[in-house]
Amino acid sequence: MRQAIVDVIGNLITYLSEVEQTEQVKNQIDGFFDILEERFMDTNSYVRTKLLQVACNLCDLRVKFPKRRQRLTELVIGRLSDKSFWTRKQAIKTLIRMIETHPYSMHGGELDLEEWEVQYTEVTDELKAMITKPSKRRAALGDSMDLDAPGAEDDDDKDISLPTDEELMVLQSSKEYVTRTLQQRYYADAIRFIHLIHRSVPVMCELLASTMKLEVIEAMEFFVTLHRYKVRVASVCSSHFPSSQIFFPFRILNMR
Repeated sequence: MRQAIVDVIGNLITYLSEVEQTEQVKNQIDGFFDILEERFMDTNSYVRTKLLQVACNLCDLRVKFPKRRQRLTELVIGRLSDKSFWTRKQAIKTLIRMIETHPYSMHGGELDLEEWEVQYTEVTDELKAMITKPSKRRAALGDSMDLDAPGAEDDDDKDISLPTDEELMVLQSSKEYVTRTLQQRYYADAIRFIHLIHRSVPVMCELLASTMKLEVIEAMEFFVTLHRYKVRVASVCSSHFPSSQIFFPFRILNMR
């Protein structure tokens, strides 16, 4: 019964994601996501497995629900240690799908943490400069006064000058500042998602050493996906297991 309800809720979210996103629709979607998140702790392994299947299907929606997606990723990672083999196997498949359909495609879709942190630092520095540097502030506000004078911008940039409350309000409502703020938030979300993926790696290393062939195959596919998206964490396995133990599952795959 609970499996059917979970499936219906997934279908309702799919349907609502395609209609006009009014405040009422958004509230309904949030309510349905709340129910799904609660079911991750269901006592029945069949319900948990069905829930992971639904979460996997939701990854393919046109609307990505980035805030909810972060929380779902955390919950899916938690199910990698589930006592049920079938739940663990589905958790791996769902996590792989979450990586493949992630919404952070601004820089080619790769998930190299260092590159994202560099971008985040750059945009953060730009925002600070808009506040502390008069020339940057004027540029953000579209004011070209005195900027044509030789050395005017360089002289301004040597000094720190904080804006008045009124100037700060105007600056924060400017198109340039709002754009940079949205970019900063976007980079921060991407970095948090990458950290979540990193957090799953030790558990996936353990699953590589599983005696269950199907589980090992899914774990291998996970690391192949990490390599494809430039996630630099696959080598972490070597610090958790001896090399002979890591490569044992690969020998199992050749067994009939």
